[in-house]
Amino acid sequence: MEGEAVDAELRLGPPGCGGGASSAGCTESKYVKVSVEGARYQRKVDLRAYGGHAELRAALLGLAGHMLDLAVAYEDDAGDLLLAGDLPWDMFVPDCRSIRIMRRSTTVTSS
Repeated sequence: MEGEAVDAELRLGPPGCGGGASSAGCTESKYVKVSVEGARYQRKVDLRAYGGHAELRAALLGLAGHMLDLAVAYEDDAGDLLLAGDLPWDMFVPDCRSIRIMRRSTTVTSS
């Protein structure tokens, strides 16, 4: 929620899921590529390592450095580019194929 502190660390996997016997309750990973506008690299993050949109957004915006006025968008299974946060988290995770961090001035609204 707004004003709430969130963990802004990028994670490669769910906390406590090291692959041993204690990881029996861990869910399957969901890795997606993350691209930052203007950057020549991409990262992969495990969506299931995060508890919601605010936590993921805080971690992703750390990738973009000091760029201002950023939007986090994602490509869904149909190939459409949508703003992250439009779907509830439990629907977003299976629907997301990739994530893009871009300036709000380059985002396009669909009619």
